[in-house]
Amino acid sequence: ELTTKDGKVLSSRKMKLATLPRTLARTGSFLVRGNHYQVSNQLRLRSGIYTTEKENGEFQNFFNLAGGRRLTSEMNPDTGVFKLKIDQGSVELYPVLKAMGVEDSKMRTAWGDEVWATNKAKSSQKMEVVAKRAALSLTGKKTKDVESAGDALKSFFDASSVDPDVTEVTLGKRFSALTPEALVASSRELLRVHRKEREPDDKDSLLFKSVHSVEDFLPEYMARATYGIGRRLKMRLDMKKNETVTAVLAPATFAKPLEGAFTRTALSATTDQTNPIDMLSAQHGITVMGEGG
Repeated sequence: ELTTKDGKVLSSRKMKLATLPRTLARTGSFLVRGNHYQVSNQLRLRSGIYTTEKENGEFQNFFNLAGGRRLTSEMNPDTGVFKLKIDQGSVELYPVLKAMGVEDSKMRTAWGDEVWATNKAKSSQKMEVVAKRAALSLTGKKTKDVESAGDALKSFFDASSVDPDVTEVTLGKRFSALTPEALVASSRELLRVHRKEREPDDKDSLLFKSVHSVEDFLPEYMARATYGIGRRLKMRLDMKKNETVTAVLAPATFAKPLEGAFTRTALSATTDQTNPIDMLSAQHGITVMGEGG
């Protein structure tokens, strides 16, 4: 139904939005436009907080937040200064924690007197600048002072989500979000790895993996297509000549992204349907490659 802002109905019609791919129980494949597509299962890293070794031998905290956002933090082994890396930039961790209300005593307990003093001295003259820059990088919004920056940072981290079962293993405590306390705990573990008091976490361990299948991929693919769908619909609505449902909502609007979840992804492939062993293997196969892996 197409209506004006005041509720006047311009056009009304029942129409098909999309055709769902048919599932073939015998082979586990999906029939899309006459072709059989087999979708692999995928192993993904569970959301959580990890202390890992990079390819160059350096160590880092790796924050794999639910929803796809990933952040890291590092400690310079020469200076002992912690930095939070956001996209392509980085900021000192101490001002970020202070802006969010973390007490010096907690950082001092986690890092030790020398490392705590070094981080405090390095950042004492630029607390507000660093906090405001971090808030802008993470939230996309400017803040006027260190208090508002701290509030914005705390809101961002409190709204994040991680798997508490993972943090219980990697940090020794259950956290469901990347809270200020979790940031302090992760920096403590990074320092312990630098001091060789413990081994880095193995992200490739099955303990930290979860299995995802087509029922997970479809909503993700459609969510990524939402912006493009909305933009096309708005463009058609802005054209005055389009005053009918069919003129605004083309049959391919939803059907094309839905089909793309099978035809345009590395997790899906056509099969020749001749070798039963290959068909079963493809149906139950698991990969770490592809989107989201």
